[in-house]
Amino acid sequence: MEEADGVCPFYDSFVDSATFDEAYRAFESLVTSLGVDRTGSCLATHEALKSKIKSWKCASLWTHLAKRAAHREFQKGRAASPRDVVLIIGAGPAGLRTAIDCALLGADVHVVEKRTSFSRNNVLHLWPFVIEDLKALGIKKFYGKFCSGTIDHINIRTLQLVLLKLALLLGVKIHAGTEFVSYTAPASSEQGWTAQFKFDSSQSDAEGAWRLSQLDFNVIVGADGRRNVLPGFSRQEFRGKLALAITANFRNRKTREEAAVNEISGVAYIYNQKFFQDLKALTGIDLENIVYYKDETHYFVMTARKESLLAKGVVRKDFSTADGTDKLLSKENIDLEALCSYAKEAANFSTDLPQLDMEINNRGLPDIALFDFTSIYASENAARIEESHGKRLLVTLVGDSLIEPFWPTGSGCARAFLSSLDAVWMIKRFARGDDSLEVLAERETIYRLLPQTSPARLVEKFSAYTIDPVTRYPGLRSLPAVKPSNVRNLYVNGEGQPMEMDIKRPKRKDETKENDDVPKRVKQEASPPEETKKKKKKHIFESKLKQPADKDRRSSASRALWLPDEDVLTVQDTTTLLSWVQTELADYPEVKVTDMGSSWSNGLAFCALIHRYYPNRLDFDSVKKRSGRFNNKMAFSVAAKHLEIASILNPDEMESPDRLSLITYVSRLFDFFQEKEPVARVKTEPKEPAKKTGGGGGGDRYASARAKLRRVRGIGERTTSGRWLLEKTDETPSPATSKEPTPIPEPVKKTRFSPDRQLSASEMCCFCSKRVYVMERLSAEGLFFHRQCFKCSHCSTPLKLGSYAYSRGDDGQGTGKFFCKPHYRQLFLSNPGVVGYARADDKPRGGQKYALNRVRDADKGEAADERREAEKRIARQRQLKRLRAAQEIQREMGMLEVQMAEMERRSVRVERKLRKGVDEDKYLRQWYKLINEKNGLVRRDQELMTLFKDLQLVDRREQLDSDIRDLQCIPEKEKTAEDRKEIERLTIELFDVMEERNVLVDQTEQARLLEKEEDRLIKETLTKKDLLETDCATPAAAVETAPAPEVVKRDVPGRKEKAEGTKSDWFSRIFVRKF
Repeated sequence: MEEADGVCPFYDSFVDSATFDEAYRAFESLVTSLGVDRTGSCLATHEALKSKIKSWKCASLWTHLAKRAAHREFQKGRAASPRDVVLIIGAGPAGLRTAIDCALLGADVHVVEKRTSFSRNNVLHLWPFVIEDLKALGIKKFYGKFCSGTIDHINIRTLQLVLLKLALLLGVKIHAGTEFVSYTAPASSEQGWTAQFKFDSSQSDAEGAWRLSQLDFNVIVGADGRRNVLPGFSRQEFRGKLALAITANFRNRKTREEAAVNEISGVAYIYNQKFFQDLKALTGIDLENIVYYKDETHYFVMTARKESLLAKGVVRKDFSTADGTDKLLSKENIDLEALCSYAKEAANFSTDLPQLDMEINNRGLPDIALFDFTSIYASENAARIEESHGKRLLVTLVGDSLIEPFWPTGSGCARAFLSSLDAVWMIKRFARGDDSLEVLAERETIYRLLPQTSPARLVEKFSAYTIDPVTRYPGLRSLPAVKPSNVRNLYVNGEGQPMEMDIKRPKRKDETKENDDVPKRVKQEASPPEETKKKKKKHIFESKLKQPADKDRRSSASRALWLPDEDVLTVQDTTTLLSWVQTELADYPEVKVTDMGSSWSNGLAFCALIHRYYPNRLDFDSVKKRSGRFNNKMAFSVAAKHLEIASILNPDEMESPDRLSLITYVSRLFDFFQEKEPVARVKTEPKEPAKKTGGGGGGDRYASARAKLRRVRGIGERTTSGRWLLEKTDETPSPATSKEPTPIPEPVKKTRFSPDRQLSASEMCCFCSKRVYVMERLSAEGLFFHRQCFKCSHCSTPLKLGSYAYSRGDDGQGTGKFFCKPHYRQLFLSNPGVVGYARADDKPRGGQKYALNRVRDADKGEAADERREAEKRIARQRQLKRLRAAQEIQREMGMLEVQMAEMERRSVRVERKLRKGVDEDKYLRQWYKLINEKNGLVRRDQELMTLFKDLQLVDRREQLDSDIRDLQCIPEKEKTAEDRKEIERLTIELFDVMEERNVLVDQTEQARLLEKEEDRLIKETLTKKDLLETDCATPAAAVETAPAPEVVKRDVPGRKEKAEGTKSDWFSRIFVRKF
């Protein structure tokens, strides 16, 4: 007891230390006073400390660590041995979290960090599982107020300091002032892999530095952030719109007034335009989003537009950002004082903080930064193995070194922790002696899931999380996997050449079956003999359908969020496009289409195509008697309004249509209709009534499944519903016979695409009066324009088709103006609706202004306060999820715009070549590729708009429900006529919002059910035909998502959803399908 009492002061100093240097020195004093030898293994050091520090103050902490060490995956510290030496580069949250679990494996762990202090004040948002993980490690013993109440964030340096203390108590060796330089292969079988370092003589321990340089390493983990120094990891860039972010830390005096100010967990422009428009009008500050967290400092992070920074004098001189932003954001080009003023103005507008003074950083300067996150980088692979003279070295990445986060979504810390746990699982398998290619293949498979993760897409039982990825990722065993044969390039010899064959490290004698209680993975040979393929058991990550080998070799990072879906059929030439049109119109004998030119002038072909799939949108029998201009105008209008297909053709110019524009527009119709089922025309097929679908279509419910099966087989043929499948092939298919045979199209004559002619109205932008090429062309209200010219006439905000307002002027004639909806309400509506936004003061809106005070007077007491607090907490959690989803949507829309702009630039070059008649065959093939690329981008953009619309509807529904509930809480005797009228108005609006969302849910749910049925039919058919391979894997490009989530139910008046996560489940498949 006396010994324990003597230790208490040293232990207390260690626990209470507030800096890196204090913590390290206090720990050294503690170890020295106890006489613990730190040169041994990590667990030996930990056990020695545990046996000698018996104070009641640390008993709870030992319990937490013992519970973590008891996970069966650690095998009581025997999953690795002290001979397995792990080097971790970087003492950030990801590196220290990796070190903690590596120590529990039983390995000898060393962490090198070139810095000697933790100085970052920025705040990290924490996902629920991260909070539970840190609590399970005993973080509250070092930081008692961690995530109390509704707090879900932590200061970076605080998190680093806590993880550092836990790592030290587990025996991890920390080397401060030590910079990793490189590693060297062994020169003979008697040596091992070594590393070279640069030491800060004023900070590093000379003896420790010498020992570190003499060590032979088995594993090296890169956790040094974006500037990863480890070789062999190519990086893929995901570039979006220019995004300049400001992080600012203001001094937190922790007064009562400051404590009363609410946080802003994320406001995005796309989600709340009025907030940002008001900010710009009052201050001249133009932002895209803003976040405010209250921690050790008042932390703000915001994305500013470059024009606003130039106007406010923050950026002194403008530079082109085509080659990067180095010059634009150079120290000489930034006015620090103006930058501080800019951040203060934005913070003052957004919150009611009484005083804003900049925090000073460790360099004695205001803690504010302006940086560029236009591009997000991700490593193309997560790990690699090198071998030389029979000695293997595992090299892997975690945290930001592996994949950078997009900060508004708050995913950085969570995905860093997930990557750390995934890496430790791989290290365990590597140390156990598992097949190297299998270890790499499993790691790359899990890496593909990382960009898709969100709080709603992880296993809900956080307490069950271990280093085994199966405990974190739902449905992992059933997902497609990377084959071992596809990761041979990641297993190299000492000279950097791929290994000819895999060499297993012999298992140690202490690796017995009794110790190996980890769930067994079925091993897969790199190149199994043909006669054993059918007998082999299916690997837990193997795919259902075989994919081309060239796709298998593509990296996981090479497929960005916004790329077109590879499973979608595409048209490859004019002949097959014409064949599809003729087959679709076989039931319309009055429509004759023989070419991609004058056959479309009368508009009947467009009307018939739309009528075939949407007969309730267009009366074909009536349009037959109309003029060509009327028919074309009707078809283009219906396609734009109900199919969301913007017209690039002018009805007034259809007498001699531009062939290139016509091909592009018809290809867009093909892309849209390929996933729809046609409705049989009653006149030609009266005996086979069509089954109705959500899109107005019907027919054979299994047609799409058969289409997918034919794609697998490489067959193109006509379905029973009369649809023609355009396969990715250079051969021209022959349509099958039908009741009314379709004429085989004549070969299209090679003609020039209208060279040297006067530009038509559809080829001139109505805004800038410059030429608008076919792929650049957008249209609305009968006007044609460039995408970048489509802006609000009042605030110059970029507009999107389907989300704008239009005014023709006072006389209602002539060219009008386009507006964003908030400014249209403000300028033109006599009683504009107020669009509320999330200010920090949380002012009441709508019906609350009539009732809130009386409700509080009538509903007093402790129980009522607790109820209101619980409701407020739940509402805040739901709102946070919607806000972060809006941030994701806004970011991806920006990426789509960049991708679309690049595609348009390429299309202009191709169009010019075609119109000059230069090598028409070559450039026409390129044109079709561009058409397919654009169709994919447009399709994804429409999906994102659907997601955004749902977010808006859910937000409005919850606000209306809250307002109605507040009004109904007023005692009946105190209700006024105005209150009852307001309840009636809000209730009507609530039903309208719910009905609108039900339509949205029905459309998406029917598509999901159809796809599910298709997958089932394909699997059954392939099984019967003995086409289902069991030794193949789907590439990363084909991985869409985890198993389908639960289906959300329709909105019903009076029923609340159990959680906001359920709200988004019905479209979560769409939201992550492209990563």
